[in-house]
This record gives sequence, structure tokens and C-alpha cells, in this order.
Amino acid sequence: MERKIKIKSLSEAQSLFGPNDENIKSIEKEFKVKLTLRGEYLKLAGSLNNIGKATDFICKRNRNTGNYSCCPVGPLSTHEKYP
Repeated sequence: MERKIKIKSLSEAQSLFGPNDENIKSIEKEFKVKLTLRGEYLKLAGSLNNIGKATDFICKRNRNTGNYSCCPVGPLSTHEKYP
């Protein structure tokens, strides 16, 4: 399964990834998902349950750090493509 989250700014991406991608590595390990940044989209890949939990965590984290732009794009799918 895959889901995309639109990242609105470079500073949002930098905050999310952290130094040396430490934050992303922690999220991948904790929620058993694979995260990939392509352009302005963060792609989450994994099981439906794990993607849902990781999406909730990322969006909640962004709201807590003042980045209110976290918005999943479209439904979860098994073959979602980037525009």
C-alpha cells in the first residue's frame, strides 16, 4: 500500500527529516514503513495499518511544530503514482 503527503515547503521537509535524516529513520523503524521524498510529495509505503499510524503521527507532529500544511493526497492505494 502507498499514500502521499504533500509537503508545502523546504523548511517543512527539513524539519520532518531532521539532521542526517534521523527523524525519518526513526519513523520508518517505529511504524514499519518506507518514506521517500519526491519533489513536494512524501510517499509512505507499507501495510494499511502502519501507513495510517505513520500518517497520523507525521501530521500531528507537523501541527505541533507549527507546520499546518500536512495533507494526505488521495486515497490509499496499491499502485498510486505521482502526478
